[in-house]
Amino acid sequence: MTERKVVFLFLIPSLVFLIVFYYYPVYSAVKYSFFKWDGVNERFVGLYNFSRMVRDEWFIRSLGNIVILTLIRLMLSLTAPLLGAVLISRVQNPRVRYFYRVAFVIPMVVAFIVLVLMWQFMYEYRIGLINQFFKAVGLDRLIHNWLGEDGTALYAIAFLGFPWITSFNFGLYFLIYSAGLDNIPATMHDAAMIDGANSLERFLHIDLPMLRGQIKIVVILLIINSIQYFVPVLIMTKGGPGTATMLPGLVMFYNGFKFGNMGYASAIGFTLFSAILVLSWINIKYLKSGVQI
Repeated sequence: MTERKVVFLFLIPSLVFLIVFYYYPVYSAVKYSFFKWDGVNERFVGLYNFSRMVRDEWFIRSLGNIVILTLIRLMLSLTAPLLGAVLISRVQNPRVRYFYRVAFVIPMVVAFIVLVLMWQFMYEYRIGLINQFFKAVGLDRLIHNWLGEDGTALYAIAFLGFPWITSFNFGLYFLIYSAGLDNIPATMHDAAMIDGANSLERFLHIDLPMLRGQIKIVVILLIINSIQYFVPVLIMTKGGPGTATMLPGLVMFYNGFKFGNMGYASAIGFTLFSAILVLSWINIKYLKSGVQI
C-alpha cells in the first residue's frame, strides 16, 4: 500500500464523523424546513414554514433584539480585547509580557455555565453585587431589576463579561489580536519612534492598519456567534420578560424541543445559516485587509 493510500485511509474516520455529525444534520435541516414535522410524522408544506416566520411575533421581535445584541457585542469585541492586547504588547520585559498574557487567558478555561450563573447572581435584584454596590455608594436611583425589566434585560445580556477581554468568546478575540501584534516587525515601531511618533500615533498608523486581517476574522466570528447566541438567555431570562430578550436561536430551540415544531425550527435554522453565510461573504468581500493571516 502506497503512502498516499495510507494517508487517505487515516482520513476516513474523520470524514465519516463529518458526514454523520455535520453534513447530514445540515441536509436534514434544509429538507425538513419544507415539511411540517414533529420528529416522527412529516408532511410536505412547501414554503409555509418560511411564510410563518413573517407572521411570528416572537421571531420578528427576536430579529430586532439580535441586531441590537450584535451591534453592542461588535463594539465591545473591537475595543476591549484590542486595547488589552495592545497594552500587553507595549510591555518591554518579555517575561512580564508573557505573565500578563497567561493571566488574561487563564479565565478562558472556566466553564461557560459557571460564568453565566455568576453574572446571573451579580444581576440579582435583592442581593446582587451590582445593586449592592449602588446601594453602598448612595446611588439607589440606579438600582434595577436588571434581568426582570423590559428596558434593561437585553442590555444586561449584551454587556455580560465585563471587562470583555477574556470571557464569553472575548478571550479568543484577545488572542487573535495578540498574534497579529506579535507579527508586526519591531523595526516599524522603532522607525516610528525615531520619527517622533507617540504611542497613540503608532497604534493608529501602524498597529491598526496591520491588524485589518485580524479584525476581519473577529468580525466574522462575532457575527456567527451572535446569530447563534441563545444559551445565556435561556439560562438567565428564558427570553423574558415578555419577549424583551427573545433571540432567533431561542425561538428555534423552543419550537424544536418545547413545542415539537421541528419543521418550523428547521426553517429558522436554515434562515440563520443563510444569514451567517451572506454576512460573512459581505465582510470578506468588502472589508479589505492590509495583511492577511
